[in-house]
Amino acid sequence: MSKIDRLIGNEKRVNEILNLDKNKLPHAILFEGISGIGKKTVALNLSKSLFCHEENSPCEKCPKCLQFESNSLPDFKFISSQNGSLKKESIEKLIEFLSIKPYDNKYKVVVVEDFHLATIEAQNSLLKTLEEPPDYAKIILLSENNKKILETILSRTQVFTFRPIEDYKIAEYINRNYNIKMEEAKFIASFSNGSVGKAIKLSEDRDFLEKRKNIVDIFDSILKSESSKVFSKLDLLNIDDDLDFVLDMFLLWLRDLSIFKSSGDINLLFNRDYKENFNSETYLSYSTIEKIVDLTIKLKKDLNYNLNKDLALRVYLINVMEECA
Repeated sequence: MSKIDRLIGNEKRVNEILNLDKNKLPHAILFEGISGIGKKTVALNLSKSLFCHEENSPCEKCPKCLQFESNSLPDFKFISSQNGSLKKESIEKLIEFLSIKPYDNKYKVVVVEDFHLATIEAQNSLLKTLEEPPDYAKIILLSENNKKILETILSRTQVFTFRPIEDYKIAEYINRNYNIKMEEAKFIASFSNGSVGKAIKLSEDRDFLEKRKNIVDIFDSILKSESSKVFSKLDLLNIDDDLDFVLDMFLLWLRDLSIFKSSGDINLLFNRDYKENFNSETYLSYSTIEKIVDLTIKLKKDLNYNLNKDLALRVYLINVMEECA
């Protein structure tokens, strides 16, 4: 089974793109959507089909398809961001690549990943090529946020929007392919916010479910103001790498606690496999839960600055436990 056949979600959009007439394909198209929902897979499949001469392209067997898969096709180029930015120099290399006629193909194709990270200078440098592209040029831009892209760029591309994947589809996929219990698969799906790529990454992390259990235990102790337990367990957290991730999980937990407190319906929760914990935490008032949410969001914002994470976390925990006392 090919990568494109393993995609889940956005079925209509994917079929629409892959059924486009190759001879009428716009010079520039843009796929927008969150990471991990198949934009790159579709872009590479479409690119490969432009080089394949078989009727049902890509055939995956011809010399062109095999060349593409081995990254040895001279008329294809893939560009991505470096260190969180896509600079003008990368776009200039793209322009130089497209300025030379194809080696032995009808088209030259460029896929640009993370185009939402392109600097204004980089975007402006691409404008002339978009306005007057060579007949043989095909440019596929991938973006997670079109609001960061110049309107002059957007107006010169055909935009295809990819939607987040439904939770139930991700949960079924995870449960079926990674031997994970359905309740745990449902949590992973919910926590992934519609990104099957993120869900797969979490499912392949053999320590994730154990890490989640430890984090939940710490959450429970925090909300019960059990300071000695909380600070004795902090070494279970990788503060340098995982603090933002842990805070996201805590916000999700607080969201669940508030909903469970008002409805009593465990099926409405992301963390529905921890009902006993929520039963023991409903004594907290809505105003207390709201204050903890505010403290958590503030710490998440503060993480963008150069601060001592260990100290910031300890101060945060003391403040939260004072609210819960």
